[in-house]
Amino acid sequence: MMERAAQPGPALAVLLLVGLFAAGWLAPRYVADPTAVQGSARYVVAAGLAVVAFLAFSTLNLVAYCLIVARRSEPTKRFVAAVGNRAAIGAILGTLLGLRMATMMADRTAGGTVTEGITFLEFESNLSNTITLATLALIGTAWPYCWGPVKTSMAAFAAKPPLQAHSGKVGSALGAVLLLSTHFLGFGVALSVYRGVAYP
Repeated sequence: MMERAAQPGPALAVLLLVGLFAAGWLAPRYVADPTAVQGSARYVVAAGLAVVAFLAFSTLNLVAYCLIVARRSEPTKRFVAAVGNRAAIGAILGTLLGLRMATMMADRTAGGTVTEGITFLEFESNLSNTITLATLALIGTAWPYCWGPVKTSMAAFAAKPPLQAHSGKVGSALGAVLLLSTHFLGFGVALSVYRGVAYP
């Protein structure tokens, strides 16, 4: 399962690639500043960004707990490697998107003269923002694979006297509590992101 987690499936990879570059080609200004979207579409964009924030926060939080509790266990190592691999893919896609956006936003010509463009500082800002967003989106796609490593890490934590005889059940219980608390905090993060984009 962790081997599958290390690489997004072909359908997801194509969807992300097409979606990112279509957005960078058709609406680079809105990618750079989602709060510029007007009308009902703003709430859709806000919801999408809130989902990304929720999944990325929850995944990274669970990675941190796995590292604290059972950093030497094989499931934790594989989980960390999978999340890191997806983050690297996101950084690559975000860089490509930022470069594509820079071209579209700087090359606004009318009659051979530039009528609207961006400065180099704005280009750097947009590039770092797109890298961050794409990286968070790819990290969030590792969320469905969290339960296995969390459960194993908690079981390893419980495999000590006097709980070692019931480490599996204790690990499942601790893992469930950890998942619930993490996702509760993630919901708060997502709600803040939604409000910030939908009601700037």
